Amino acid sequence: SATLLSQQRIIIRTVDISLVVRNIGQTLDTVAAMAEEMGGWFINRNQFQKNTGSISVRVPSEQLEVAVTRLRGMAVEVESEVSTSQDVTEEYSDITARHGSLVAERDTLRTLFDDARSVEEALKVRESLARIQGDIEVLEARIDSIERTAAFSLVRVNLSLDPIKMTVDAGGDKTAGV
Repeated sequence: SATLLSQQRIIIRTVDISLVVRNIGQTLDTVAAMAEEMGGWFINRNQFQKNTGSISVRVPSEQLEVAVTRLRGMAVEVESEVSTSQDVTEEYSDITARHGSLVAERDTLRTLFDDARSVEEALKVRESLARIQGDIEVLEARIDSIERTAAFSLVRVNLSLDPIKMTVDAGGDKTAGV
């Protein structure tokens, strides 16, 4: 009989949201403070003149919905909101399996190095050990990157200023009986 293997999915989530706000600078400050308060951080922040701005933040993945709700609350209007998810479970599983195999191979090579009977033999084993250690370090960096990226969702916020509504009174119509 087939056994189903239950596996925790590793999902990288990103939200792009465009907001109309009353004060660009103040909203940028509020978004950065919110991210830090939630245990995240801001990545970059831009303000263009006084009418547009953008900020990218990372927030803990489990807090993403709370962050998006708070962002909506800062807006006069939400112009757009796009949420994407990328399942990297298979890639993560492949990389961790490859990492495990390389660690086992490295350990075997270390034993061979210790048991080498000649300098030439030891040098060949050492060369293989260096190559495998480099491959292990690359995989460890990728594993770390996936774990960090999945743990903190990316939120990109674009801001535009709420236009000031002005009424223009040009006075009464002065064209009479022309």
